[in-house]
Amino acid sequence: MSRYFNSEEVEPSDDSDVIDSEQAGLGRTGSLIGAYLIKHYHMAAREAIAWLRICRPGCVIGRQQTWLEDMEGMLWKLGEDY
Repeated sequence: MSRYFNSEEVEPSDDSDVIDSEQAGLGRTGSLIGAYLIKHYHMAAREAIAWLRICRPGCVIGRQQTWLEDMEGMLWKLGEDY
């Protein structure tokens, strides 16, 4: 996952806000976007999950939710160091 966080920031060329490369876009994509929101926008894990579920119902469930909650503190720290 660190390869995503260490890659260059991409400026969208149109009105899109997020690039979603997975077909379903529920599991791994939702977790990755949630981790990005926590790290770069200092959102709480529950806030990021709630926002993702509004945008894409059924996104980030079960172990993925627990993982984001467990990673919250580390992602905040990484965001400060970035």
